[in-house]
Amino acid sequence: MHRFLTVVPRKSTDEATSMPRSSTPVSSNGDVGKNGKRVFSCVDQDSSTPTKPAAKKVNRHENFLPQWLSVFPWLEYTNGAMFCKWCKTEKKKNKFTVDGCKNFQKSALSRHQSHQDHSDVLLARAGRKGFQRATAAATEKSSDSLQTQMKCVYWLAKEELPASKFESLVGFLKETGCPSLTAVPSDKLYSHHSSVEDMEEAIAEVIDSEIDRDIQNSGVYGIMVDESVDIAVHKVMSIVIRIVVGGEAKNCFLGNVEVHDGKAETITNAVCDFLTARNIPLEYFVGFGSDGAAVMTGRLNGVAARLRRDVNSSLVSVHCAAHRLSLASSQAAKSIESLKKYQQVLNNLYMFFNSSPVRYNKLREIQSVLDEVQVALQQPTPVRWLSVSHAVQAVHRCWDSLVTTLETIYSECNNSVAKGLLSEITSYSFVSITALLMDVLPVVSNLSKVFQREHVDWSVIKPKLQIAISLLQDMSKTPALMRHLSQFKLECNEFMYKGRELRAAGRNFDIDKLCDTYIESLVCNLSDRFPQNDMDILQCFDAVFNPRCVPLETSQLCSYADKEFEKIVTHFSSMVDKDRATDCFIEYKYLLHCHRSLSFQQFCRLLLCQHQDDFPDFCKLASIALVIPLSSVPCERAFSCQNRIKTKLRNRLTPAHLSTLMKISLEGKERSEFNFLQAVSNFNEQKARRKFAL
Repeated sequence: MHRFLTVVPRKSTDEATSMPRSSTPVSSNGDVGKNGKRVFSCVDQDSSTPTKPAAKKVNRHENFLPQWLSVFPWLEYTNGAMFCKWCKTEKKKNKFTVDGCKNFQKSALSRHQSHQDHSDVLLARAGRKGFQRATAAATEKSSDSLQTQMKCVYWLAKEELPASKFESLVGFLKETGCPSLTAVPSDKLYSHHSSVEDMEEAIAEVIDSEIDRDIQNSGVYGIMVDESVDIAVHKVMSIVIRIVVGGEAKNCFLGNVEVHDGKAETITNAVCDFLTARNIPLEYFVGFGSDGAAVMTGRLNGVAARLRRDVNSSLVSVHCAAHRLSLASSQAAKSIESLKKYQQVLNNLYMFFNSSPVRYNKLREIQSVLDEVQVALQQPTPVRWLSVSHAVQAVHRCWDSLVTTLETIYSECNNSVAKGLLSEITSYSFVSITALLMDVLPVVSNLSKVFQREHVDWSVIKPKLQIAISLLQDMSKTPALMRHLSQFKLECNEFMYKGRELRAAGRNFDIDKLCDTYIESLVCNLSDRFPQNDMDILQCFDAVFNPRCVPLETSQLCSYADKEFEKIVTHFSSMVDKDRATDCFIEYKYLLHCHRSLSFQQFCRLLLCQHQDDFPDFCKLASIALVIPLSSVPCERAFSCQNRIKTKLRNRLTPAHLSTLMKISLEGKERSEFNFLQAVSNFNEQKARRKFAL
């Protein structure tokens, strides 16, 4: 039975007496009764009435809170459990790695964060990050150093200097305070010759990749080849490709190929194998240029005939214009005995002075005394196209000092060779031939310089050749055009020239007859070497793509160049749509007429850059016209580069290594434009190397 106890706070006497007594029960948890008094219940321990059970304590968070992921970066929530991804990575075994923690309380996360396993992981990660930062800094430092070393190799190759100077160059830059080199210990820099060769190959790979990209964009291409023998007696063949880049023709040196013999089959296979190895499609091979040797241009089994039969039936073969001119000039001189003798005297004169520094110094002294310009004698060689002209000019300018020097040497030393040369150069025939060649050879030399230009086309060759032939023909008819010969005749009074009596043995020499004979022979050789039928396809291209050939009146455009156009589209029918090209030919001729002020190359560039969609077939034909090589002069330039690089002191360079160095020298861009980062990447990919310098 319950007993109730009322607890009343102590009040003042008046308040206590004035308040009535209440019998409202007070709950066991101390609730307030109706009269505002707090009532407590007392339960007897021996009471038989059961008490109400206490409520079960509930977790504060029964589910995972996503905001914990931002508070604890190591936390991940997967499959209803919490895991520590850092401990899992380090393969620790605890509640947060094996089964996952399902106690979704922040205190559980805090306890794991202070766990020994997690602390060990934090230390390991901190050490690894420090190592990675140090590695990254060292790698960056090493990359800068390697790039600087790559630039040194590039500079040496561009300047055609030996790689043995690499270590000296790097050491010099390091001493001058180059930051990228001073930051790396000297023993961590590359210095072995094999590493330098690897850098050269890495640079060449960058150049090759750019050339390959241009070849693919060009669509069609021409090839120029020529053979040579280096100083180590290796027979090599230089291959230069002609492509279209940005609407203009561009020559690129591809490399040297070692050939064991000069047979047409060997050369043909070498060219095809080389192009195939470079993944250059043979079906777009449309032009072939060579020096005109029989092995190259043979009608049945020459290299050009084999390529046309086995590779592309539309291939156009061209005999180098510069070689044709050289052959025409040399054969015209060889047909005249007096000119052959004259050239031999020039050669003997050069050898006499060049073999003795004492004689050459005496010549220089006499030139100074006579107030003549210091002129060096030149050797006339058939290899160098302009050498005969230069040799004649040198003798003409210093003839007086030459005679005086030979007289002095003969009188002092009784030198029989000096006496013989003196007798030759003081003859009337020698002096008159010198004056004749001073008038004729500049015409041929100027023509040769035009043919040796980087980008020469038939629209330039044809008028220049016609001008030269016409000028030579007029020279034989108009003495006033022979300025030096006319002046010689005026000065040579009674066989006295510049105060010296010319030798009597040559006074009956007829210089006028020789002049007519030589000019006639030269004109005939030029006409024979540049026949009209041999240049037929080139003339067709000139008619169709040269705006300056278009008639002034538009009424004449209807039938203009129809035959030439038909011949071109028929020859290259496998590469263009003949019907489509024929349908728009009239419209194309009006476009040609609108740009009459442009040259052949300028119009082709305009067509390729602005009218690709309007005249696709004519753009293809314009590309073909641009890539047909009219000379093999780029191959000759490659041989000159070869001979500058591979000298007596560097005669152990292999053909492959020599080709790499030639490629860098001939095709390498300016250092500010070259992609050295790609070269460094190629170098590192060649084989396992040091990643950074410690």
